[in-house]
Amino acid sequence: MARVVIDNGWLEKAELGHVEVALRQRFEEGWRGVVLRLWGASLRRGSLGTWRGVARYCESVALGTVARRGVEEALRDLTALGVLEGSEVDELPPAQARAEVLFALAIRGERTGSFLLRRRVALFVTSAAGGLVSKRRRPRSWRRLSSLAGTVENEHAATLDAIAKMIAPRLSDASVEGALRRVLRIFPFLPAESSQGADRAIESFAKVYVAVRDKSAGVLDAFDAIYVLFYSLILLNTDLHNKRVTAKITEDGFARSLARTAIATHPDVDTLARALYASIKTRPLLTDDASLDEPPEDWLATLADRLDHRDIPPNAIPTKPPRTPPFLRLRWLAPIVVGVAAYLALLLISPSWAPSSSPSSS
Repeated sequence: MARVVIDNGWLEKAELGHVEVALRQRFEEGWRGVVLRLWGASLRRGSLGTWRGVARYCESVALGTVARRGVEEALRDLTALGVLEGSEVDELPPAQARAEVLFALAIRGERTGSFLLRRRVALFVTSAAGGLVSKRRRPRSWRRLSSLAGTVENEHAATLDAIAKMIAPRLSDASVEGALRRVLRIFPFLPAESSQGADRAIESFAKVYVAVRDKSAGVLDAFDAIYVLFYSLILLNTDLHNKRVTAKITEDGFARSLARTAIATHPDVDTLARALYASIKTRPLLTDDASLDEPPEDWLATLADRLDHRDIPPNAIPTKPPRTPPFLRLRWLAPIVVGVAAYLALLLISPSWAPSSSPSSS
């Protein structure tokens, strides 16, 4: 940074340019720190030009895109602007960069009380739709398409693992039930659109919880035991609080079923099962906005009405061109159709316009 020396309290006119440059550099450094701390270390200035522009875009336009068009479109717009590096497969950022932005969105949803924002992030990562290959990159070969789909699926699995590692420090001092509640508070993947997505999320969070939790829990240090407990709590919550389930499981039944799982060697599995049963029955897991103590008006749902784009360059907001209606895509045929119609009309009015089939005799 340029340094300016002031003699006798006066600043020479030639030095004003150095002061301006120094202040701009300090200003940009401050905004850069804010963006990288809140939205991830993978962000760049891209075509927005300044870090302040990136901050304004992420805090207003990107969140508004999530509210109106979804998480995937917001990531595609950030990639199109060069703020995030894009992938050649699905035109989305790589797994780590994608996870940083999605985790920032989830934390923003937690702090603002927006269940809708957190839910959209979780569904994007865990749903089968998240692994589709972009239509613009979709090859004609089914074999190649299958290979690309597998690559995209691996990217989403890596994204989920990265998000789980970011949430892991918040689980170190929690019990098994408390850890699951904290996960669902930040990343509400229940109810999942597919059993595969739910299973993948449970597995990822069980792995990181085993890695960071207190090691004095004995048999519950094993991944299999934590995985079984997470799965059992989710199934118990569904059984007790889903209105479509009429035959509810009893406390004794839950204790017996848990005793036949990987935690059967726990010294007091019966007491543990009954305590978990009583807790889930009293306080259901967070599976939708109705599970909140005081479900407020969702912050994300009202964001679009409060956006201010004055500090965002108009040409920096990617917009999709309107699709041409199908009947207008063949507009070059219009003159031909009009000519044929006019010729047929003349034939009906005056048959003499029709060409003779044989030459006239003299």
